Amino acid sequence: MSQIFQKEYPKILFFDFLSLFCELNNKQYIFSKDAFKRIKLEKKEESFCNELKNYYFPSKYHYLERDK
Repeated sequence: MSQIFQKEYPKILFFDFLSLFCELNNKQYIFSKDAFKRIKLEKKEESFCNELKNYYFPSKYHYLERDK
């Protein structure tokens, strides 16, 4: 089994990101096509992926750099 993350990504950062774009229903985030479109329109996926690079192994950067 290969590892992607070099160190643990803080959960609070991930949930903060989700709360900006996703609906919250019964303490569950609903990630819809609309949420993904909003992320792409505001070009937040690039900044999110660049932030994730600090936690990925350099050999796994291709997962973050490929076309989404």
